Amino acid sequence: MKKRKKNKTEKTEEIPSGSNWKEILLEIYHTAPHLYGQSHYINYQNDNHPIAKKIKITGKELDAGILFLLLHGLIEENNKKEVLDMISENWSSWIELTEKGFQVALDIEKNRSETRTNNAIVLLTSIIAFTGAASFLFPLNSTDLQKSATLLVYASFFIIIFVILKRKKTL
Repeated sequence: MKKRKKNKTEKTEEIPSGSNWKEILLEIYHTAPHLYGQSHYINYQNDNHPIAKKIKITGKELDAGILFLLLHGLIEENNKKEVLDMISENWSSWIELTEKGFQVALDIEKNRSETRTNNAIVLLTSIIAFTGAASFLFPLNSTDLQKSATLLVYASFFIIIFVILKRKKTL
């Protein structure tokens, strides 16, 4: 959410930025068709909308994200009465991916998968490099103290790598 002041005397107003559009698009992509939309009872600005609750955003953020996706042709609303009546009498419209939206969702999934794979490769390569360095510094015929020091260094290394990857939310 971006914050903006209208003038010096007015309160700060939150302006939805639509920055959650990727998560919204992926949620629509991962669900069965005709699952999400808006009804006479709950619209996209409502914090209790199923998408907002599922990806833990506010109704304003959801509305901004939906608007972003609609304006860029990634989703479309369908409000044909005969289709809506087959789904539920309560729906006033439902959303579906366009061909462009489907392709963008696939690309996002592919990029996230590649990122996870690359992080795993970095982690494993680091382990191999660290093992080589440790075996060079502490030969196998070392004393118990050196073995303990080696284990301590290994444990520290793995904890540091785990924390770094956890902060990046890739593990």
